Amino acid sequence: AEAMAGGATVVASDIPAFADVLGDGKFGALFESENSESLAKVIIDLIRDDTKRSDLAAAGAVQAQRFDWSQVGEEIFEVYELAMVKGQKVSLTSENRPWSRLLGRD
Repeated sequence: AEAMAGGATVVASDIPAFADVLGDGKFGALFESENSESLAKVIIDLIRDDTKRSDLAAAGAVQAQRFDWSQVGEEIFEVYELAMVKGQKVSLTSENRPWSRLLGRD
């Protein structure tokens, strides 16, 4: 996300985590994981296509704002706020915590 925020055109492998961040190719270029020919093709295509490279960089910069701490922090706060209002009490021995069962705390 840092490269996108900086206005760079991002090239990443198509593993699920990267594909998710890059919107399946809308915010950056994806190549087939562990395939050097695919990586080379994507890079060469971007070098040759100024418009595509520029469009991906611009879209990536907008997408990167989703990962800004001011945005992420607000979303996390909303989750905690919702949990406090609607959630049930959770403790170290709560059945809601899977690791409690694993550690024999139930």
